Amino acid sequence: KLIWVAKAPDGTVLGVAAATPKKGEPIKLMPLVAEDIQAFSALVAELPSHLREYGHKLYTLLFLKIFR
Repeated sequence: KLIWVAKAPDGTVLGVAAATPKKGEPIKLMPLVAEDIQAFSALVAELPSHLREYGHKLYTLLFLKIFR
């Protein structure tokens, strides 16, 4: 497994993503968790370039929880 942690400048953890390369070159992103939409967007935007060497297709399951 490959694990990324999104941190704020002060070191606070804002999000986490784990990637598991699978047979045939797809890559499963699970879990993909973020404190807010900005951290989630940054993880989704940045991960494909970091995972290019492991495969070319990314997939995940999304669970949306909105806090009010």
